[in-house]
Amino acid sequence: MRLRRLGLRILACGAILAVPAQARAETIDFTGLGHAAVVEVRGLLNARVWAGEINWVWVGAVPDGFSPSFYTYCVDITNVLIDPQEVTIRSSSDLNPTPDGGGKAAWLLNSFAPGIRTGGTNAQAAALQVAIWEALYDTAPNLASGSFYLASSMTGGSIWTLAGHYLSQLYYAPGTYHVGTAAWLDSTRGQDQITLVPEPSMLLLLGSGLFLFGRRQPRGSSGVPAPHAKA
Repeated sequence: MRLRRLGLRILACGAILAVPAQARAETIDFTGLGHAAVVEVRGLLNARVWAGEINWVWVGAVPDGFSPSFYTYCVDITNVLIDPQEVTIRSSSDLNPTPDGGGKAAWLLNSFAPGIRTGGTNAQAAALQVAIWEALYDTAPNLASGSFYLASSMTGGSIWTLAGHYLSQLYYAPGTYHVGTAAWLDSTRGQDQITLVPEPSMLLLLGSGLFLFGRRQPRGSSGVPAPHAKA
């Protein structure tokens, strides 16, 4: 059965963001989950939520460099997915609820998502999602406390262990971490997503200096769906 709303949500950021000069809203349509599992999270959100790959298709014209269908990971744990939803394609370097949060999330996505997509497991995808959330919302890799963490019931389980492994690769030395670039699908009403940059030309666009500065509009509280799909 096709889900119309998915209970994964995000921290709204009101900072000044870099916006591509020709940025425009695109529409994406949710087609189902890929590799995914339910996790129990604490901190910014206290709930059981789906974590892992989310499958989409573009509605209308496909943006340059992208495939008609694609997958994402959530970077929006306090908002809910709306189907369909409008998004603006931005650089992950502008997604910073914590210092370099978007860059760290992009490195995790680029390093592990392709392998999980082609031959991974539900637990691996859920663990990668947990690691992305941890990288976005906390400044140190701690799955037991902070702004985002996992419920104690998940301590020592496979998802906990795998997420810790991904984070140990990200934070390769004390106080030091990798950063990368990915495509941030910024939704003004819905749930933000992150996806692989499809082509070198798109990477150049996202990383170039051809940007205007604008302020992201805050999300309103009206019209937001019920928070979560329960396991």
